[in-house]
Amino acid sequence: MSRHAVTEAIVLHTHRIGEIHKGVTLLTRDMGIVSAIAHGALKTRSRLRSMTETFCCSRVYLYHDPVKGGYKITDMTALVFFENLRKRLSHYYTACLWAEVILRSLAAGESDSRIYDLFLQSLTLLKGADEPSGNVPKKVEDASLLNVQFLWRFLGHSGHRPEIDVCAACGRHLEPDESAYMDDEAGGLVCGGCVRNGRLSMTPGSRRYLLHSSTLPLGQAARLGLDRESLAALKQLLFELVQSVLEVPLNSLAYVKGLA
Repeated sequence: MSRHAVTEAIVLHTHRIGEIHKGVTLLTRDMGIVSAIAHGALKTRSRLRSMTETFCCSRVYLYHDPVKGGYKITDMTALVFFENLRKRLSHYYTACLWAEVILRSLAAGESDSRIYDLFLQSLTLLKGADEPSGNVPKKVEDASLLNVQFLWRFLGHSGHRPEIDVCAACGRHLEPDESAYMDDEAGGLVCGGCVRNGRLSMTPGSRRYLLHSSTLPLGQAARLGLDRESLAALKQLLFELVQSVLEVPLNSLAYVKGLA
């Protein structure tokens, strides 16, 4: 078995090791989440210094130490830096939320490219919102709709996306103008007649929006509009759903809510 690997990866998290080394957690295209050491990456003149910053997308060259059982980054070739995400707090903390969701879910337990592609496409669209020719129009520059799309698609990839057109309690097909309610006892969305312990609701507008946008590529879905009331309720419901799936509170969520 080869000790060397080459993969495309996005930096999710870093931490200092000693005076000049970095521990780097990577979301890779074909290896899932990988933790590695970048020796000397904190040196001022190290070529790995900038490429091991959070959200940087690179081609990464790894060496697996069979004795210690860990990976070492031997080289990196930068593909996209996404450095402008730090210029707007709403964009930066939204990207931090996505990274935390991926980390805590271990990339939804997937080793294929679906979560990687979703993260890379979402970061690219978020980056484009700050550029004159970007893919995200002004009405979603606050990243709210893109955040909804990321979380909804993550729930789909992880196998935890609830049905939004059928009541989880009685099995009745919900009408287009009917609200649905997240019911903890039923374990999903239920109709008004079945709700018993529903704290959060999904408006008819939100249901129609998700049903339609889920069939579109991410870039097109991020261009669709949603009224302010429906968007606010949908974000809250998705935040609760994702935290319920992960079974832990998300630290970055407090910052995202504060900037919403």
